[in-house]
Amino acid sequence: MIEAKKFVGIISQYGSSIPFSIICGNRKKWVVKAKKIGKNSKRLLSEYLSGILAKEIGLSRPNVELVRISNNIFEELRQMTDVFDVSCSFGVAIEYFEGLVPVLPPPNVELSSPDLPKRNKEYLSGQLFDEKSFDQFYGLNVFSEWILLRDYHKYSNLQKTNNNEVIFLDFDMAFRSNGDDFELPTHYDYVKMISLQAPFLEGIITQKEKFVAWFNKLELLEKNKLSDKILEIPNCWGVPDNYTDSLLNFLFDHRKEFVEQFLKAFEFREETSEFD
Repeated sequence: MIEAKKFVGIISQYGSSIPFSIICGNRKKWVVKAKKIGKNSKRLLSEYLSGILAKEIGLSRPNVELVRISNNIFEELRQMTDVFDVSCSFGVAIEYFEGLVPVLPPPNVELSSPDLPKRNKEYLSGQLFDEKSFDQFYGLNVFSEWILLRDYHKYSNLQKTNNNEVIFLDFDMAFRSNGDDFELPTHYDYVKMISLQAPFLEGIITQKEKFVAWFNKLELLEKNKLSDKILEIPNCWGVPDNYTDSLLNFLFDHRKEFVEQFLKAFEFREETSEFD
């Protein structure tokens, strides 16, 4: 856990999570999401757990940590917005990358257009992304479906560094079920995987064999490595008893089922689309 030492500012007052930036004890900058009044903490838990799992599997996304937010920082926040629950002094801190640039959608093409796969592939190749970067797209496709990530339709979730390396943001809508926020998933369904979660994957995800390495990484993940991280989850988030353990049990125990359903969805897309 890190300590927020200095408030820098709200990053966006219009996004639903209203992230803000802080500087911690080692003078490193982080982006923080905190609990809001009248809201449960499912999205905080999702951002935290999915961030840890993403780094374990080797996906290119910022590190995450739990962060303690001081009363002084809440006082500064209150001058700008009153949405935060000051009784819960713990949030999720996402590592800040200097110079990150959001990747904009391809110009002059609608995201619903049948031309998107071809235009997207040409466009992203023109962004100087290399094969290593495109391998990360395959990893994102596998990982996002494994963690049941939903509402990931913004191009701005894809960013690039000064070295043209990809960075994926915002996994706070992971572990979605059909019912209540904290309802546990029960199975994987290939039908829900047919449509790609992210528009920037269109035209890129075409080679079945490139999933194999990511399936292997998924199989090598060890649930017991997460034990200490789970114990740190703050009580003020109000996560139901045994929810986190049961969720992780589902993810790890259903990996074989997941791969089968994932490949079934890919093969369906392959039969109904024209991959280059």
